[in-house]
Amino acid sequence: ARTTTVTLDDPLHVLQTQLEALPFHPQPDPDLPFQGGALGLFGYDLGRRFEILPDTAARDIALPDMAIGLYDWALIVDHQKQVVSLISYHDADARYRWLTSQRAPTRTPFRLTSAWQSNMTRCEYGEKF
Repeated sequence: ARTTTVTLDDPLHVLQTQLEALPFHPQPDPDLPFQGGALGLFGYDLGRRFEILPDTAARDIALPDMAIGLYDWALIVDHQKQVVSLISYHDADARYRWLTSQRAPTRTPFRLTSAWQSNMTRCEYGEKF
């Protein structure tokens, strides 16, 4: 089930609480870098929760400071060994059947849905660098 939670609480405490509530706890395995659990991003501005950082960049992109997903399954691909591993903390056979029943979406050629337009002036673009 997919749910989204937005909070102003301490992000690391929220993450720790969610991880502890999971019905599974992956054990470290050097051959499997991810075995389920939390995966996501920590934005640069999340650091402002922990230390004083200069505030020189414009806040012109609406991105969360942190976005994490909790996963009870994963497909791990080792390109060197040419091995694919399915990790599932529930019914692995059912997960495998579901995965193998998926079909690639039909590809349609790229096309604009409206006229091309810039979201900034040439000068504003130059100021970004």
